[in-house]
Amino acid sequence: KQWYQRRVAITAGHYDCFWGPTYVKQSVDKERVWGNFDGISVLIVEDQEKLHLKIKGKAMPKTAVKQAVKEEKAAEKLAVYTDSAPDIIIVTMIEKAFEKSKMTDINKLFSAYKIDKQKKKRKADLIKILMDTELTVFPGFVYSCIDKTMTANDLKSTLQSRNLKVSGNKPTLIWRLLETQNIAKSNDIFEWPSDADKKKRKVKKEQEKRWEQGDFSDDDYYSSRHDVYKKDEQDSPIVLASR
Repeated sequence: KQWYQRRVAITAGHYDCFWGPTYVKQSVDKERVWGNFDGISVLIVEDQEKLHLKIKGKAMPKTAVKQAVKEEKAAEKLAVYTDSAPDIIIVTMIEKAFEKSKMTDINKLFSAYKIDKQKKKRKADLIKILMDTELTVFPGFVYSCIDKTMTANDLKSTLQSRNLKVSGNKPTLIWRLLETQNIAKSNDIFEWPSDADKKKRKVKKEQEKRWEQGDFSDDDYYSSRHDVYKKDEQDSPIVLASR
């Protein structure tokens, strides 16, 4: 606590020297605004608020606090990718992917890779079995977990911190990361049933919305003054007669 207080006090002193009301602005200096005070962003949000109150005599604006929290979380996220070992990153991403998984996903995993359920039925027990399984057993599944939980920029940060190439598209970056753990490339990528269900619901919802607005244009449907019907369906006798 004393160290934090000392750090804030020192920073406040520097602020008074270079950005305080008695400072004479030079032609090469930045505009004298809070955001241009170098070093603010490296402080934890709590210290930023204390410093702002000490210097400005009023609380840090809510918008500035919100932005500081956002930047702090981004820095913490980046640290996970740059400071952790590849195997830790991969396992963490698998755990993260499991957080929103459904039983249909779990059951498909056991079936697709022929893994013994050991007579377990609870989701938590089944996930533990999968987490204890060697990653080389299901490379396509590990790939899908990384794809679900990491962006291309996340992957580049991870690879760059280990002096590995960062060129190529996202699939290339994923396999390059997995290669560090001797996980062989596979064309059999695991598809999560829950993701497929979400896509179907989204497509159906968008289609219903278009129909509510009177837009019946769709690749699978024809529309006319007489009817709206699927391309692979035959016209009813009534529609034929009306035509």
